[in-house]
Amino acid sequence: GGQYVKNHGCDECPQNTYSTGVTSCTDCPSTQTSPEGSTKCYEKLYDVIIKTAEKNNARTGGTFTVKITGDKGSDTVSVAGIERDEEKTLYLIKDIGLPSCVTVYNGGENGVQLSWVKVSHGSYTTTTFPFPDYWIEDHDGDSPELGNCRAKCPPRYGKDGKLCKPCGVNTYNSQDTASACTDCLSTQTSPEGSTSCRNVTCTGGQYVKNHGCDECPQNTYSTGVTSCTDCPSTQTSPGGSTSCTNVTCASGEKVENHGCINCPANTSSPGGNSTKCERCQGNEKSHEGAGFCATLNCTDGEAAYNHTCNVRPYNTFAKSGDTNCTKCPSTKVSNLKASKCEGSVTL
Repeated sequence: GGQYVKNHGCDECPQNTYSTGVTSCTDCPSTQTSPEGSTKCYEKLYDVIIKTAEKNNARTGGTFTVKITGDKGSDTVSVAGIERDEEKTLYLIKDIGLPSCVTVYNGGENGVQLSWVKVSHGSYTTTTFPFPDYWIEDHDGDSPELGNCRAKCPPRYGKDGKLCKPCGVNTYNSQDTASACTDCLSTQTSPEGSTSCRNVTCTGGQYVKNHGCDECPQNTYSTGVTSCTDCPSTQTSPGGSTSCTNVTCASGEKVENHGCINCPANTSSPGGNSTKCERCQGNEKSHEGAGFCATLNCTDGEAAYNHTCNVRPYNTFAKSGDTNCTKCPSTKVSNLKASKCEGSVTL
C-alpha cells in the first residue's frame, strides 16, 4: 500500500494521491490531501500557504520544515524546491486547535528566504506569521532557526506563554488585539472560550458570590437578587430563606437581636414579640424572667418603695401597704417602724 508499479519495480505514490497496493496511484478528492506513500486520503483541516521573498537575489530551492503549533497540539509540513516570490500551499490533517505559533527548521542543501506563512482553518480567519525576508541558512541537523508566535490573540483566546489558548472559566476576550483574557466581575460568569460575561442569576434564599450562588446566612433573606437583606432585629430566619418571621418569646422574655433574653429583676414582660421589659412599680417586685410584678407585703411601720419594704425613720409613720412614710405633725413624735405618731413635744 502507498506504492505503484514503475520501471519493473515499485515507487511511492506522490503527495495528494494514494494506493492500496495496485499498479497505479489514485488522486485524492479536491477537499482531501495525503503525504507521499499514503494508502488513503485525509480531510484538509488546515491550509498552510508559504510565501518566499520577492527580491531578486533571494535564496531559493531549499528544503525545510514548518511546524505549526496550536492550543491542542502541533503538526508539520515539509517544503522542497520552492522558488523566489512563490506561494506554495500544503495541508495539515491533524486537529491542532487554534494556530498560535510557527517554527521553521532548516534542512537540505540550500537556504531559503521567507516573507510569511499563512494558516487557515475552515471559517477561521487566516492567521499570518510574517518573516520579513528572513534568511534560513543551510546548517547540518534540524535545529530551529526561526520562531514567530502571535503577540495578540483573537476573540475567545488569551496568551499562555507563546500560545493562544481558550479563555478560562469566568474570563473573556472580545477583541482581536488582546494579549490576555479579562476577568469577569464577581457578580458575573462565563464558560471557557467566551467573548463576554453574563450576570449570575440566583434563586430565592441565595446571593451572588465569586461568580456563583451561595446560601444567605441566618437572619438574612433574599428573593434571588445579588445580595441578602438583614432581617429586622425583631425577626429571624434560617439560612437560605426568602423571608423573615417574627420572633416569639415566652412570658418574662423580650426580643433582642433576632432572639429572646430574660427580663431583669423588678421588670416583667408578657412575651410574644415584645421588645421591652416593663419596670415594676415601687411597691412591686419580680425575679429575673418574670411575666408579672407582685405587690410587696410590708408590715406596719414599713414603707414599700424601690421594690422593697423599708423601715420608717423617726418622726414618720406608715400603714401596711403604704408606699411612702408620712411625716409626723410638729407637735408629735414617733419611733422607728411606727404606724402612727404619738405624744407631744415638750417645749
